[in-house]
Amino acid sequence: AAESAELKRATLARAAAAEAAELSARRKGGTTGSLTGVARLLGELELEKYAPAFKAAGYDDARLLEVAEALDDDRDEGTAAVDELIAAVGLRGGSAVKLRRRLLEPPKKGGVGRGGGKGGGGGGGG
Repeated sequence: AAESAELKRATLARAAAAEAAELSARRKGGTTGSLTGVARLLGELELEKYAPAFKAAGYDDARLLEVAEALDDDRDEGTAAVDELIAAVGLRGGSAVKLRRRLLEPPKKGGVGRGGGKGGGGGGGG
């Protein structure tokens, strides 16, 4: 009976570890894996002026991570959390759109940066 209980315990532990690893992998590839904190996110989006509003609304790095995890775990629940964040912080117009887009559509791996560069994009008329 003791061996059976130990085997059951070990099996449950392996299953929990596998589930945790799967969740971790999903988060690394999703919104959670692309966020490193409120200050960095706001800097990336050129929305630094909203840092005091994030703090006043209670959105620190840990709370932002909770929103990201909600997005990675359940898209509808996560989207509601993003909308709640935007309302609580008081973002409007283009600022709200920028933040919402960044959280709902995290950057692709390897595609870090704002793009641009020195490459020409249009032809000079003449």
